[in-house]
Amino acid sequence: EKGSLAAPELPEFSGSDLIIGRNSHKFIPFNPVRIYCHKCHTPALFSLDGLIDEIALYDRALTDPEIEESFRCTFPGFEIMNYPDMDHRKLPNGQLGGKFEAYYTHLRYYDTWDNLSRFGKHCDIVVEFDENPTRFIFWRGMSFIPQITNPEHQWYNNQFNESWDPGGSWGEPMSDKKSNISHVRLIENTPARKVIHWRYAQIQINGTQQNLDKKTGWSDWSDWYYYIYPDGVACKRMVHWSSDDPESHEWQESIGVMAPGQTPESISDVYNNTVTLANFETSKSYDWSEESPVVLEADWETTPLQIQQINYKSEYKPFTIADFSGGELYGDADGRRAPYSRMVVYTHWPIGQLPTDGVRAIKADRTSSNGYTHLMFEGSDKKGRNWAQRHMLEGMNSMSIEELRVLAASWLHPADLKYIGGGESSGYDQSQRAYVIKILDKTVSFTLMGSEDHPIENPCFVLKNWPGSDLSELTINGRKVEPGKDLRQGIITDTDGTETLVVYTKFSATSPTDFHLDRQIKGDEITAEIAQ
Repeated sequence: EKGSLAAPELPEFSGSDLIIGRNSHKFIPFNPVRIYCHKCHTPALFSLDGLIDEIALYDRALTDPEIEESFRCTFPGFEIMNYPDMDHRKLPNGQLGGKFEAYYTHLRYYDTWDNLSRFGKHCDIVVEFDENPTRFIFWRGMSFIPQITNPEHQWYNNQFNESWDPGGSWGEPMSDKKSNISHVRLIENTPARKVIHWRYAQIQINGTQQNLDKKTGWSDWSDWYYYIYPDGVACKRMVHWSSDDPESHEWQESIGVMAPGQTPESISDVYNNTVTLANFETSKSYDWSEESPVVLEADWETTPLQIQQINYKSEYKPFTIADFSGGELYGDADGRRAPYSRMVVYTHWPIGQLPTDGVRAIKADRTSSNGYTHLMFEGSDKKGRNWAQRHMLEGMNSMSIEELRVLAASWLHPADLKYIGGGESSGYDQSQRAYVIKILDKTVSFTLMGSEDHPIENPCFVLKNWPGSDLSELTINGRKVEPGKDLRQGIITDTDGTETLVVYTKFSATSPTDFHLDRQIKGDEITAEIAQ
């Protein structure tokens, strides 16, 4: 192919060891994206991942009838062929405990792949829920890129920060094949919410870090914080550090992840309302039934965009919420689709260990990923000299677009907190989907000015300087909320040694609502109630 990487001459095998199931010389992978990019594909050894049996060696080439006869004599039957004696390649989902909990674990995929990695018992993190059958998974097999899964084992993610080297490789955590740099940690774990910190670098496939400052030795990095609540909604505070302009880099891509045997068509409805984009007044759906929906970009160039829903073949579908400046169809760098799908599909990530940042799928026999859309931001919520911060809501749920509008409005246009007594309000912190209050007395009361345009939806309160280790008694409009699934609380210790009470309540309203919190309930009573 013109302009391609030069392939080495075929080696002379006489006098060398016979190798079956692995290439004897390093090559770049077959069907790469941007084959002209020398930095994007490093020649490597690759071995067969499967079973080989009935091997016979001949000193001549067999004829067609001889090959057919050999196949007939050794064919084991469709039962053995379709169900071989080998580990099923099913992406790991965790322990399925049925509780709202976050835990460290060691997720297993299948023996051959697991035996390659060198991680201990507490390398991965899973967050699951008691009222939503989805989960968030931070797994080394995905370079710890956070995934959302549903009961049908359909995986999804909203990507990461990605930057570019002009004419070279992409800088992204996908290229951290062994998770040498990318890592996660659980930094808050209470009945009210779970907070996960994911730190990663934008590295190229050859290990070079993007936008490396030779004077300081620092390059592009990201710190993303996931505030995950019992309703299955994660609020992401995304901080990106760069010597370049961090706002110009990529912050979102809608990515489906598939186990061997799955396709974009099997996890999502590619032919009917594949993607729905919406704001608070209008919505429009797109599909891949004919050609790629290129009109998507023009539809949202000047129209506000806040909501995206991917039509997965499940009751629980991926959603994404933020103040976006527009969207675009995901397109392959060289404009090609998978031969078995109407969409672009890749196999270089996840799971793959080959040093390449782009390989197109030929068949659905490997773990793979596909792209739906890119959603763009304009400006940042906060910005410094070499960093920018943006926010996003995401998850999988059974909400309609109209219900997602309510959730979006409660976060993007939250009800004002007024008439506070016993505390000092810092207002609504969109980056953690919570109202922040400094406690000045043993009790605190306030009013959330809910309305149709500023709805209250499962609010969270972060009460700093909370006196002591006791939890609170909550009343809403004078009615006591019983501890349990409608009221979840937990105490964390801040870095200054003071206590902070985090309160989550399952409550919705579109009118002014009075809240009163009183320090009365012991912590062990709350734990017992939730366990029941």
